Amino acid sequence: MNNTMIEYNEGYYTYYVYIITNKYRSTFYIGVTNNLGLRLQQHKENIEYNIKTFASKYNLQFLVYYEKFSWIQLAIAREKELKGWRREKKIELIKSFNENFEFLNNRFVKENVIPPASEKQSALKNPVSQKSNKINTTPTQLPFFYYNSYKCHVLSD
Repeated sequence: MNNTMIEYNEGYYTYYVYIITNKYRSTFYIGVTNNLGLRLQQHKENIEYNIKTFASKYNLQFLVYYEKFSWIQLAIAREKELKGWRREKKIELIKSFNENFEFLNNRFVKENVIPPASEKQSALKNPVSQKSNKINTTPTQLPFFYYNSYKCHVLSD
C-alpha cells in the first residue's frame, strides 16, 4: 500500500491567501504570498508601469479578502480551493469577512512609503550604492520568486 502525505515544515512563518479586485468590484484575482504589503505594491506597480499580467489587465489592486496561514502547503491548498469556486460563492466568502466590500489595502500598505518612480528607476539601473558599496536591495529589485518560494516534501511508504 502506498500512502502519500505532506510533511509540514516546522517554523514560524506567515503566508496569506488573498483576493483583490478593481474599483468596480467586477473581477477577482486570488493569490498567495508571504508578504502581502509588498505583493499589493507589486500589483499596483504592474498597473502603473503597464506590465502585462492578469491583475494589471483588469486593474486589480484593491484587497477585499485575506486569510493567514503558518504553512505554505495549507495556503496553496486553500488558494487552489478558492480558485475552483463559482463567483457567487467567492462573493459570499468576501462578504462574510468584509461585509461592506471595503478596500483593505491600508492594513498592509502604508501611504508615501514607496519612493517616487524616478528614485526607483535610478536604484534599478545602479544596484550598488556609491556611498557604501552595498547592493541596493529594494523589494522591487529582488526576484519575484524570493517572495513566493516554498518547499513541499512528499513522503511515500
